[in-house]
Amino acid sequence: MHATCDKKYAKPAWAAADLYGRNFHVPTTLATDDEVGESLRAQQDIIDANYDRAAAVLDRDSSKVIDKRMRAYIAERFVYGKGMPDVHYDTVLFELLVYMALKKAQDTPTFRYLEKLSKEASDRRSESPPRAAVNVAV
Repeated sequence: MHATCDKKYAKPAWAAADLYGRNFHVPTTLATDDEVGESLRAQQDIIDANYDRAAAVLDRDSSKVIDKRMRAYIAERFVYGKGMPDVHYDTVLFELLVYMALKKAQDTPTFRYLEKLSKEASDRRSESPPRAAVNVAV
C-alpha cells in the first residue's frame, strides 16, 4: 500500500528519491530542503489534528460493537500513525477501515469519521493540480 500511494503523490524531481514513501504532495516548485521540510511539517500538523479528532470521536463513541479490546487497538493505531504521519496516514486509515468492517463496526461514528479521512486522502492523491492535506471536520 505504501508504494501504491507513493506513486500518486507529486514531489520535486530533485528530491523525489529522498521523499520516497512520503504520502503527501510536495509542491514541485520548492527548491530547497528547508522548503520541503516546512511543507512536510505543515501537513504533518494537519494530519496530527485529524488523528486527534478521530481519537475524540472514538472516545465519545458508545457503539456496543466497539468493545474495550477494539477501542484499545484503534487508539494504538492512531498513536502509530502519528509517529510518521507522512508515511503511515493513508495505510493506517485503510487498515482500520478493513479491520472495523471485518468486525462489523461500519455503522459507528468512528468508522464514519475514518471513512471521511480516507476519502479526503484518496481524493487528494488523485486531484489535479495536487493539493496539501486538509483538516477534516467531524
